[in-house]
Amino acid sequence: MRFFLLGLMVLLAAGCSPVTPAPSPTTTPASPPQSLPLAYPTALRPLLGALEICAQRQPGAALVTREIPAADVEDSSGLLFSLGAPAWESPFAAALAEEELVVILHPQNPVDALDAEAITALYQGSIRSWAELGGPEQEVVVWTYPQGDEARRLFDRVFLADQEVSGMARLAADPQAMVEEVSQDRWAVGYIPRAWLTDEVKIPELPGDLRSELRQPVLALFPARPEGELRTLLHCMQSGAGQTVIRELYTGGPSEPTSHP
Repeated sequence: MRFFLLGLMVLLAAGCSPVTPAPSPTTTPASPPQSLPLAYPTALRPLLGALEICAQRQPGAALVTREIPAADVEDSSGLLFSLGAPAWESPFAAALAEEELVVILHPQNPVDALDAEAITALYQGSIRSWAELGGPEQEVVVWTYPQGDEARRLFDRVFLADQEVSGMARLAADPQAMVEEVSQDRWAVGYIPRAWLTDEVKIPELPGDLRSELRQPVLALFPARPEGELRTLLHCMQSGAGQTVIRELYTGGPSEPTSHP
């Protein structure tokens, strides 16, 4: 009996011993995602939604986005988004959409249409009351952007040429701030890229030829012919899920990339 119990104890002890796990198969470490630096001016901040959609579909890429002043775009390295053609020649460019600058008013402003002469006069300060444009006897409050802003560059070129904006004009930091200011002042006037438009403001009717002057292409500028993850990103922005988001914000469609020797 004693030998039987001793043998039983040995068996129980053996059953309770830890089991050495089988060696796991060797796995190759996943490659780190490729870093893709991207820069964009403030006016094109709405593009971030499309970039986020494309990033979700590119696990092999890590998008590093940076918002930069329009004055610094030429010094940016990596992929750059631009509103309108840059002042320098980009080695490789692709159009994603077309953006339009729109004048905005408070929804309760009774003025529903403006022409180029009226807008110029408003921003030069020669029209100071809405009564001169068929509205009530209320002082006009003019809003613009700081010097160097990409939206202001286009606006000043179309309406002011080499002339100065009124010294009474107030400065909005960006289109979001512009919408906020105009939406809170019934007698204010401003302008924004259309992708920033909300129902907090209204846009007066403009002549068709003037609207054409206020349109600019949304461009992706590449430091070289895009390959690999960069090429995949361009495809997503031009014809994939990113383009679906872009079409909800902008007018016009993408065109074939253009390279320069």
